[in-house]
Amino acid sequence: MNMDELLSAVDTVKKSDRIVQCGTQARSWAPSAAARAFVSSGGLGRIFKIEQSRNSSRPYWEGEPSRRLNESDTDWKVFLMN
Repeated sequence: MNMDELLSAVDTVKKSDRIVQCGTQARSWAPSAAARAFVSSGGLGRIFKIEQSRNSSRPYWEGEPSRRLNESDTDWKVFLMN
């Protein structure tokens, strides 16, 4: 949630024997790549700030099979960190 927590997480990974991968959804998706190329080419002029959001009429999880969730399925303290 903040830089101190990020650096703590990075240090923890470096001390472990684990590989951690983070990514973004749709970064290499054709429309996203085309938008980046257009902006990088100067198509919008001088850029001061860029934000991206995903808008859809349906939630991400729509169409996923339903399953019963139990409180024990997630360790919330670990998930939320601090």
